This record gives sequence, C-alpha cells and structure tokens, in this order.
Amino acid sequence: MDPLVKGLWHGFEKNHGYLLSLVADIEDSQMVAQPSGSLPKPLNHAAWVLCHLNTYRPIIAGLISNGEIADPIDNPYGMKSSPQSDRSIY
Repeated sequence: MDPLVKGLWHGFEKNHGYLLSLVADIEDSQMVAQPSGSLPKPLNHAAWVLCHLNTYRPIIAGLISNGEIADPIDNPYGMKSSPQSDRSIY
C-alpha cells in the first residue's frame, strides 16, 4: 500500500475510534437527545452524527483505493437528512 494512502487510512481509522470513545458512556436513551440551550435550533444528536459520518466511510475508502464512489446525497443519513427522535431508525 502506498505510504500516503496508508497514512490517510490510519488517520481515518484513528479518528473513527476516537469518535466511538466519545459516545461510549452515553446511555441509549440519550443518543437521540438534542440539546438546544440558548441556540436558535437544536444540535444534531449523537446517533445521527455517527450514522452521518458512517455514510461517508465507503466514500473515503473509494477515494483512497480509486474504487467506485456512490453519491450519498439521498442516503437516509446524508446531507438532506435531519436528526429524528425515534431511536429505532439508528
């Protein structure tokens, strides 16, 4: 494997592991909580963020390997989606 590609993939996997560690202690019931406080609109909840980022894993892999890349625009967790409070869809 090309050293640059190997480095990119290593960084990608390391960040993915870090992301999972950030949510490891969140209770399932809290994965869809959307804090808003004084913000104009609620924040994206953890379950949606995880699914949204995982939508792009195959794209990163395709870019690194020169493979086929599917357009994620209509993916249930892609850029046109929004967080839902129903935990069962995550």
